Amino acid sequence: MDLSKHAFFEGKIVPLADAKLSIATHGFLYGTSVFGGMRSYWNEEQQRLFVFRPYDHFRRLLQSARMMAMQSSYDEESLIQLTLDLLRTDNCEYRDAWLFIRYVCVRRHALLLERREATSLRFSSL
Repeated sequence: MDLSKHAFFEGKIVPLADAKLSIATHGFLYGTSVFGGMRSYWNEEQQRLFVFRPYDHFRRLLQSARMMAMQSSYDEESLIQLTLDLLRTDNCEYRDAWLFIRYVCVRRHALLLERREATSLRFSSL
């Protein structure tokens, strides 16, 4: 499996090796993230890569993010443009093949230290 050479991370396209999350990120610790994927296909006749229904995919992604109480400064159109920019940056043509595009939105609030008061625990059996 070939991975992309770049990622859209923290508002810009960066080399994939530079797109890193802290293990203290809320999305890592608690699974507060939403994700999806879509395919694109190379059309030999038109010599172009076509992304399959990106607006619908990103609409569902943004709906899922809202359900998780996550806010985004991007709309469907801007996410489509970012995807196309990323494909161009990676010089994606993938002749005679298809390409799977994976996208993830992660809640970024970091948890550095959590203190709790000691409490007594009660166990009961059923």
